[in-house]
Amino acid sequence: MDYRSDFYALGITLYELLTGRLPFVSDDALELVHSHIARPPAPPQTLRPDLPDVVSAIIMKLLAKDANERYQSAYGLLHDLEQTIQQLDTSGTIAPFPIAQRDVSDRFALPQQLYGRQNELAVLLGTFDQVAAGSSALLLIAGPPGIGKTALVQEIYRPLTERRGAFISGKFDQVQRSIPYLAFAQAFRGLMRHLLTEPETVLQQWRERIIEAVGVNGQVISEVIPDLALVIGEQPPLPELGPQETQNRFMRFFQQFLKVFTRPEHPLVLFVDDLQWADSGSLKLLVQLLSGADTGHLFLIGAYRDTEVPPDHLLWATLETIRQAGVSPQTLTLGRLDAAAVSLFTQKTLHVDAFRAQPLAQLLLSKTGGNPFFLGEFLKALYVEEFLSFVPAQACWVWEQAQVEARQMTDNVVQLMLEQVQRLPAASQPVLQSAACIGNRFDLHTLAAVLEQSSIETAYQLEPALLAGLIEPLGESYKVAAVEIAGMHKAVQAEYHFVHDRVQQAAYEQVAGDARATRHWQIGRLLLANTPDEERDERLFAIVNQLNAGRALANETERLELAQLNLEAGRKARESAAFAAAYALFHVGLDLLPADAWDAQYALALALHNATAEAAYLSGDFDAMERLADIVLTQAREAVDTVPVYETRLEAATTQGRLDDAVTIGLLGLKQLEIRLPATPQPAEVTQAVQELHRLMQQHPPEHLLELPSMKDPKQLAAIQLLMRLFGSCYIAAPALVPIIAAEAVALSIRHGNAPGSSFAYATAGAILCHVVGDIETGYECGLLAVRLVERVQSSPFKARVYMGFHCHIRNWKDALRSSVQHLLNNYQVALETGDYLYLGGSTVLGHLVALYAGWYLDDLEHSVAQYHQALIRLKDHLNGTQMSQLWQVIADLQAGAAQPGILQGAFFDETVMIAHYQAVGDGSSIACLAMHKLILAYLFAQTTRFHDCISLAETHVAYLTANPSLVPINMYASLARLRLYPDAPAEEQAALLEKVEANQQQLAHWATHAPMNYLHKWQLVEAERCRVLGQRAQAWEHYQQAIDGAREHEFIQEEALAHELLGRFLLEQGQPRMAQVALHDAYYAYGRWGASAKVQHLEQQYHDLFIQRDDRLTLLPPVTTLRHAPDPSTTSSSTGTSALDVASHRQSLPGHLRRSVPGALARPPAPYPAGECRCRTWCVAAQPERPVVGRGRRAQWYQPHRSAAYPPWSRPTCPSTSSAMC
Repeated sequence: MDYRSDFYALGITLYELLTGRLPFVSDDALELVHSHIARPPAPPQTLRPDLPDVVSAIIMKLLAKDANERYQSAYGLLHDLEQTIQQLDTSGTIAPFPIAQRDVSDRFALPQQLYGRQNELAVLLGTFDQVAAGSSALLLIAGPPGIGKTALVQEIYRPLTERRGAFISGKFDQVQRSIPYLAFAQAFRGLMRHLLTEPETVLQQWRERIIEAVGVNGQVISEVIPDLALVIGEQPPLPELGPQETQNRFMRFFQQFLKVFTRPEHPLVLFVDDLQWADSGSLKLLVQLLSGADTGHLFLIGAYRDTEVPPDHLLWATLETIRQAGVSPQTLTLGRLDAAAVSLFTQKTLHVDAFRAQPLAQLLLSKTGGNPFFLGEFLKALYVEEFLSFVPAQACWVWEQAQVEARQMTDNVVQLMLEQVQRLPAASQPVLQSAACIGNRFDLHTLAAVLEQSSIETAYQLEPALLAGLIEPLGESYKVAAVEIAGMHKAVQAEYHFVHDRVQQAAYEQVAGDARATRHWQIGRLLLANTPDEERDERLFAIVNQLNAGRALANETERLELAQLNLEAGRKARESAAFAAAYALFHVGLDLLPADAWDAQYALALALHNATAEAAYLSGDFDAMERLADIVLTQAREAVDTVPVYETRLEAATTQGRLDDAVTIGLLGLKQLEIRLPATPQPAEVTQAVQELHRLMQQHPPEHLLELPSMKDPKQLAAIQLLMRLFGSCYIAAPALVPIIAAEAVALSIRHGNAPGSSFAYATAGAILCHVVGDIETGYECGLLAVRLVERVQSSPFKARVYMGFHCHIRNWKDALRSSVQHLLNNYQVALETGDYLYLGGSTVLGHLVALYAGWYLDDLEHSVAQYHQALIRLKDHLNGTQMSQLWQVIADLQAGAAQPGILQGAFFDETVMIAHYQAVGDGSSIACLAMHKLILAYLFAQTTRFHDCISLAETHVAYLTANPSLVPINMYASLARLRLYPDAPAEEQAALLEKVEANQQQLAHWATHAPMNYLHKWQLVEAERCRVLGQRAQAWEHYQQAIDGAREHEFIQEEALAHELLGRFLLEQGQPRMAQVALHDAYYAYGRWGASAKVQHLEQQYHDLFIQRDDRLTLLPPVTTLRHAPDPSTTSSSTGTSALDVASHRQSLPGHLRRSVPGALARPPAPYPAGECRCRTWCVAAQPERPVVGRGRRAQWYQPHRSAAYPPWSRPTCPSTSSAMC
């Protein structure tokens, strides 16, 4: 924006005078802005045909979008207006003539268009088109300082306004490198301030969208963008979380916040400059913003100086992480302008032709190296030093080439900028120097406070730098900053920035090296003294940054004060997950402590050492963490003071996969608090803990525990906190400690009141009571207590853990199993909000496992597993991502088959690799789940030789699955596998097999007592098999029927299919092939409906003789439906035995799923079975089956599966009419 903006304004005025209307009319401010930037107005002549062509052309030239296309001088405009007046006075008309023939500006101005960047500009605009269409993109622009990176990005303004998009930008600063998220904070602060200028109705819409996106977690964003509070109001404080959870929460909600502004109706361009100075937290945020699953309409542009990014710079690792997340950043590397571009730039600046420009252009190229910024500044220097002069008669600038060549001008752009700064008035130079010490961006209020003078005086002193083009205003507030209107200047928030880093560098280097520390210290002290208390937190980073730069000047008292400020700033950085920045701040705080700090300043020394140790761990500096932890353990006065370093060491060991070490560290920390837990609990100790837990929960009803006061004792709070931190490692590496930890935590809560972690302790207690004690009723009430307690706190960090504990480890022992599935999957969102990614992954895996156990259709389950697996990998949860891969492989083996059933080795999972890994890290629960899956697949596909190894592996690791739903399939399939082996086992082994089956049945019967809808049919199926091998045919028959009915009633389709299959095998053993056909037919259809295509084919192969070969397809004999009652004689026909019976196959509508065919599943409906064996027409059978289609069958219409026969053949009743055996 320059003087030519006035020509545009004049054109608007003339347009309205001559046409009676403005060129653009709209109630939409954004549309109006877009029109002025991008839309050409209708020529005035189209609205007023009598207007002369020349007058219309003059107005349209004034309104040109490109300032270079407008009049360049008042002289040129005046000449054309005089011509029109002269014609009008002479002839009464205005004839057409070429306009702007005398229009050359006598003001020195650099051209605003780009030269030599056509290819790069095409890439920039092409990428923006993709973003506007719905994608997200990262474009990197690399090059040395002044090469034109920012100028290139600014070319996006026009197409952006056409799409009603928003452009925001921020810049990392060489002076403020310790301030986390600086560029992002600047960018979004500008956006928030823009929103505040909108009408209240529009602002309210934005306010509602932001609140909907971040919920009660707005403070997460306000910590980084304080201006957000001006838009959505003050936010509630955040609960304190662990470091990983804090980072997860911040990244999650910043991404949610960003999505408010990236929509199809308004894409967002976010430009972050000088990435070479970015802090590590900002680079992590960059990854997060681009890796969201549904991030679209976001164009993120980053610029960096490639000469200042060495191979080990964190930027390169960041870009690789972005690529792994599926985003392919483009990089434009800008080189110097070539001779042709420099010549054209010179021609346009000086209004000369190529021939006249050539000698000067060559000199400029040699002096500036084709650097656009340096080139422009060099020409400006020639103008300022009067080497250039304007000749109106020639309408161009002229110079003496020999004089220019003789002038000894620097080829260092910083030196050139320094010369320009030194030309400023004496009063302006120190003002600009102080501004450079503040940073690339600075506001008038802060600068005035630093200078200890009024904003008005400061604005006056900045005016020469503005006119010289060394700084630019951000917004329009600067226009009234120097106007003395009573009270107004206090509210003005004028902001400025240096036009280039080189200008800031030149002003900064004016301050001598020794004096810089003094200047920074003075700035910091003045900021600290003049910042109101309510603004201190917002400006804390800026204050500490200045004071740290000058800390060598601090006296002893000031050093202690600054150490405290660094502690506060470090904690603020940690809360925003800027761990590297926090580490640096804490480290400075440590350096400021006196030698006797542990004696004279104990609290401050302790806080800084604990905080720095944690930050060292979070920054990967484990050696420093250990050194600092040792100092704390040596110097701490109270045991409770050591707990933070034990927690840090525990977390570090867990992160590194040293789970056994993590358990040892946790136990040592508890010992300091006089809580002594056994490192290797004996069975008697575990039993005692479980009994104590049971006693406590029976003696203290849930209503009483819910109303306990809050725990206040710091020592007990620390103990609960450490116990809960220890729990995760013990669950995997030392499960025998879990009940002992739970008993200790519950006892502490009862004695001292409920702590934040008490809810999780109660949930753990509930799971133990359900599984270990077998008191499912008390355990269930304990779980409900945990849920009610955790829901009293809106953002409890334990919410996801409690929900997972209840819905996975407690609820399934009393409520329908499938009712837990959606709660566990919904816990994904709960865990996202609290940043608890460990339990997010656990809930996701267990939710899908429960879905498998509950009989979800495999196609639907596979689709869900694929989606959630991708989400877990995106969150870098490789532990649970691998668990999902294991489940995915199980589903694939059921759908498509495996070369070796019972060995999980395929596209998604390879047990030969993973089981060694699980063993190496001590992950017993993953081994147990793997063994369970192997056992199920081996059993379903009749791999009897694998049974023993699978059972052994599962039962060896079953202790790692406390109250886990996976206990049930291990129990059931281990029993079924042993019973399959029983007939061929030696006599001495058969008793042992039955003994183990009976023990399992006792456990299964107990579970079935409390949740018959989940477990009774399982007990009945195993019992049927037990009766089969013992020769108890009638009891076996009845149990098979009960298992089928129970599985069908409660929608366990896979176990209904298995029960039909086992009944078919039983009937074959009993010499009843026709009835076996019926049972196997039902198994075939049930497996098909479940989606187990490989199992369907396995049935075809295993029972080949029971299939009919027809049209090269294997098709199953039709099902037989047995009627329980004779139909009413008045409604039957005597023509045939089958036509009179209302026995068509029942159909069941199963909405919500698709079908998928498998080979061999289609069958032609065969003729009905004859009823000749029974002379009584009242009892007979018939069936006309649909063609079976397997896969997602819920939208298909299916017959209702039936009992294969009403009575076993050895107890068949006789016909009431003929006394003959009924068929």
